[in-house]
Amino acid sequence: MTPPSSSSVLLATQAMGTRFEIVLHGEDEGRLRAVGEEAVRAIEHWHGRLSRFMPESDVSRLNRDSGARVGDDLRDLLDVCDEVRLASRGAFDPRIGPERCLDLGAVGKGWALDQAAAIVLEHGLTTALLHGGGSSVVAIGAPANAEGWPIAIRSDGEALRVLLHDQALGVSAPRGRVDACGVTHIV
Repeated sequence: MTPPSSSSVLLATQAMGTRFEIVLHGEDEGRLRAVGEEAVRAIEHWHGRLSRFMPESDVSRLNRDSGARVGDDLRDLLDVCDEVRLASRGAFDPRIGPERCLDLGAVGKGWALDQAAAIVLEHGLTTALLHGGGSSVVAIGAPANAEGWPIAIRSDGEALRVLLHDQALGVSAPRGRVDACGVTHIV
């Protein structure tokens, strides 16, 4: 009996000012594509709610009116942000500038990736890499015959290589990208 062949699907979208990519591995390319498209829609959904650059987003509405009504899911995210702000003694603060505008930036990217990863897992997929601009990465499982997804973090000419397996990574850098093989390049 011939073992089932493995397929890979790469899907991408532009959201939150960066390129998001999802790499899925499995046996059924059609199923992978359908799950990936659902995950991409989740990222786009959160872009529409979290971007301060979209006038009708929840974040923009909160910036115009701090008493604006938002869903419980966003309220939960804002509560986590407030807990981290307090625990970090203000080193992390989702409010920026003199006007103290709410800007979820990297937190929003991570949130959107978490929601997309949850969809991938709900559909029973066990091998995927999701990233937003290379600075926010979620690894599910590992590619065949590998211990994890290879991630290279580069800074000032130095490279740190890590393998992610059922883990997430967030880095802060002026520029970053993840190539189609799942290798993160942070400059």
